[in-house]
Amino acid sequence: MTEKLTIDEAARIAEEAFAPYECKTKEVDDGDLLKVAVDVNGHLVDVNDLHKDIFTDKEVFLSKLELARQRMSDIGADFGEWRTG
Repeated sequence: MTEKLTIDEAARIAEEAFAPYECKTKEVDDGDLLKVAVDVNGHLVDVNDLHKDIFTDKEVFLSKLELARQRMSDIGADFGEWRTG
């Protein structure tokens, strides 16, 4: 069974995933949605579709963040090493 995350844990992991860039997180719809936006070289990039069924499932959430990191790298982001735990 996969590990379940709280919205606060998911927000912390997202902030770590996009370091050293500024990552803003916001809880929306009474905790049903986690909004994540990253400032990449002056461009605010949203990480979409982080509904409760995604951010509470650690494996799915980490996969979604990794995909977003790859896409942001395509537009010039240079992320630090990310260790998920």
